[in-house]
Amino acid sequence: PGQFVSAGQSLVLLKPDQTVPQYEGALAGISVAETNLDSARAQLEVARVQSRRAQSRFEVATDYAPRLRKLFEEGAIAQLRLDEGLLEVEAARNEFAAAQEQIVAAEAAVAQAQSTIRQAEAQADESFVSLQSKEVVTPIAGVVGDLSVKRGEYIGTGDEIVKVTQ
Repeated sequence: PGQFVSAGQSLVLLKPDQTVPQYEGALAGISVAETNLDSARAQLEVARVQSRRAQSRFEVATDYAPRLRKLFEEGAIAQLRLDEGLLEVEAARNEFAAAQEQIVAAEAAVAQAQSTIRQAEAQADESFVSLQSKEVVTPIAGVVGDLSVKRGEYIGTGDEIVKVTQ
């Protein structure tokens, strides 16, 4: 009290109690989210490889089926072999469709991981700003009056801490 201060000068530094752990937790959240994104991208690549493999199998089976049908019509193979070939086409079609669904799911996982990263970054930014806002500065130059609060007392936004008179 009674000390002259300049505009923008720090008057009080509040204890950042929970803000530091929140900030550190938010940074850890970013790291976890980035790991999840890497995993989702790897799963997407695996799904794409499996889809290409399934598509190739389906194309081969589809090309082979008319030959089997012709051989059956000529009496060169039994009905059982034709049926097996047609079942193989259906199985390959289903495998390809499932692989396509895996790609869609993996793309959704990548998008979700990217969103989680953005959320974690926003939380870290908010915690960092909160961490920095623990310093009370005077907007005007003047003389510091008595403190309105005692050490260890909890305060809220807008509570009067100290008066500075010009």
